[in-house]
Amino acid sequence: MRRLLKLAAPVAVLAIALLGAGYLRATRPEVAPEAVTERRWTVAWTAAERQDLRPEIAAFGTIAAGREVALKPLVAGRVVEVGPGFVEGGVVAAGDLLIAIDPFYLKSDLGEIEARIAETKARLDDLAAAIEATTDLLANDRQQQALRRRDLARRERLMGTAAGSERTLDDARLTLAQAKAQVIARRESLARLTAQAAEQQATLARWRVVRDRARRALADRRLTAPFAGFVTDIGAEIGGRVGTGDTVARLIDAHRLEARFHLGAGAFARLLAGGGYRGRPATVTWRTGDQNRRFAATIERMESKIDPTTGGVELYARLTGVGPDTVLRPGAFVTVRIPDRLYRGVVAVPETALHDGTVYTVADDRLVRAPVSVVARDGARVLIETALPEGAPIVVTRFPEMAPGVRVVLSP
Repeated sequence: MRRLLKLAAPVAVLAIALLGAGYLRATRPEVAPEAVTERRWTVAWTAAERQDLRPEIAAFGTIAAGREVALKPLVAGRVVEVGPGFVEGGVVAAGDLLIAIDPFYLKSDLGEIEARIAETKARLDDLAAAIEATTDLLANDRQQQALRRRDLARRERLMGTAAGSERTLDDARLTLAQAKAQVIARRESLARLTAQAAEQQATLARWRVVRDRARRALADRRLTAPFAGFVTDIGAEIGGRVGTGDTVARLIDAHRLEARFHLGAGAFARLLAGGGYRGRPATVTWRTGDQNRRFAATIERMESKIDPTTGGVELYARLTGVGPDTVLRPGAFVTVRIPDRLYRGVVAVPETALHDGTVYTVADDRLVRAPVSVVARDGARVLIETALPEGAPIVVTRFPEMAPGVRVVLSP
């Protein structure tokens, strides 16, 4: 009996649980299904308005020096003076003094050369006087020779007469020979003096050339700015010694500043298609704090080499209207904007309106895909060609469930 009670108790508990569950299931309340309501998305839009647009190609670059020279003194020596603009970052005008070399040795050399020129001139004067005297003596010797020749002829005619003798004839012959020798010696002396005078003339010409060089060196002791610009890399001070090959500073041309910037292959192709890049106007913007400084520029040239690792090209745009008063300096980071070619009959939409070569328009309050062709990009805008009718709405809002057929409401 006890064993039966032990077996019946669990069975009774299980039966009571099953009965309770069945009762609860039978008495539960019925819940009516809720009707599904289609969601409507409110979207922003823009109208498809065709127009002729000329976008801008934007690029980033830096300011570079279009002309920069190393300043080297033309004469060596000790620096005794520097100009007020000869400081790091100094601004100088064309012809302004940069440094001046001690003129003592240069003046000494010039004085010695002047003395040698005076000495050579004095020798020339002596030779000129000697040549003049020798010329007169030569003329006199030739007269004497002519007289001796006539005397000899007369004595030869008198030979055989009582007035003539062999001895007087020999004397006349000897005298004529002496006169001829005197003329030859005088001519030789004159030729030697003339040669000496020519040599002294050559010496005088050589010393004059040396004097011109000395004068030029004395003038070149003052190193001046060849053009207006900005001084940098100072390498000399008063009291220091500089040589002709030493770079004492570098000078950046203030009137030739350029923007060096990179254009991708696509943007460069747009420039070429629009008439080429050379001579194309550009606007260079330098942002300083919350202020934008704009400079007009003209594209002049492209880099001589194209880097295959980066693609595209490096271009140089020369700034116009810059000078010593311009605050812009090489190394500044700038933005370059270039007018693109004119696109006719295109629609400008925000970047968010584009979906893999299509846009969404709205028909019967539902999204519809429309294919488009992207012709250019202008900052955050995309210029497209589309067959949508004029004024058709183009959705510019993005949302996760965006797909054809989704119900939308256009925002006012």
